[in-house]
Amino acid sequence: DTGSANLVLAGRSCHSRVCRMHRRFSRASSSTQKRISCRDSHFVRHGKADQLKIKYGRGFIRGMCLQDQICVGGICTIGNFITAVQESKDPFGKFQFDGILGLSPASLASNKLFSTVARMTSGHALRHQVFSVYLSDSPSK
Repeated sequence: DTGSANLVLAGRSCHSRVCRMHRRFSRASSSTQKRISCRDSHFVRHGKADQLKIKYGRGFIRGMCLQDQICVGGICTIGNFITAVQESKDPFGKFQFDGILGLSPASLASNKLFSTVARMTSGHALRHQVFSVYLSDSPSK
């Protein structure tokens, strides 16, 4: 998504039909994930942490914030992301993708520490905050 900078995945704790039609992130399957505050990215050890709501067009997601190792292809970094506990039917029920990878500048993230591209750049996994798109009219490419 070039209009946002957050990484958003449906979470296993999201039980709506919209969430169930996608693969969901399971906190129990990751030994390295940590629950963090959505406001300041501090670790949450006990009690109920905050959640946030992000609007996407006419729809929204509501989610909790986590930190874990994030890999895109062979490029990995420790990063913050949002695991949805609620997704609106519109637009998420219309798409087959399992999450949103925000590619915009960190200033468009809910918190600058949630920009996966900025984290990969600052950790030297990426040299520059640049991505490209390849378009082709060939069905084999």
